[in-house]
Amino acid sequence: MTLSARLPGVRPVLAMDNLRTLAEMAGSKPEYFGLGFIQLKVSRDERIHFYTKDIDPILDDEEIHNHRYNFTSTVLKGQLTNVVYYWKEVEDSDWELAEVSCTPNDSREPRILLPNVEKVELATFHTPAGSSYSVTDSMFHQVRWNGDLVTRLHRGPLLEEFAKVIRNKKEPYVCPFSTPMGEAKAWEWIEKITTSGTTRLPEIVY
Repeated sequence: MTLSARLPGVRPVLAMDNLRTLAEMAGSKPEYFGLGFIQLKVSRDERIHFYTKDIDPILDDEEIHNHRYNFTSTVLKGQLTNVVYYWKEVEDSDWELAEVSCTPNDSREPRILLPNVEKVELATFHTPAGSSYSVTDSMFHQVRWNGDLVTRLHRGPLLEEFAKVIRNKKEPYVCPFSTPMGEAKAWEWIEKITTSGTTRLPEIVY
């Protein structure tokens, strides 16, 4: 059953009462990813991500990574930039390809798959509010943004047990979940992000 079927009628998706209702129905609470965004799971396959530059990130830049599933993301507020990469194996490099598991209950060290790779920037594309983009599990990317940003992500079935990253092997590994944020604080940030001055689309609904 879709969220729109469970919540009949037109309601702005970014209204705080709507977000809290969706979280309650999904049995979830907001979780802080140490890359500068908060994730709110609103169903098994859908999440809303709230990005801001006002939270000090645990990591300055997210590592180039893929995902364990295919997904489509719609920008509800702000603009998101994706930088897409590919890698190739080389004899010597500062970069490695690693398999990672970083969740609130599992922050094990990366497993090195290839000790020397070269990262190559393939493309950059911008997604403004009201537009969507899709990512496959084999795509490696980084996301960038300015100002406050909100996206709605719909994921497909799980295809891999672990995600992969292209990481600088001279840098220590830091799990973004290593500094958790309390639930009440996360909700405060969600309200700040959704009500800030950046243009948003109030009629997008579930």
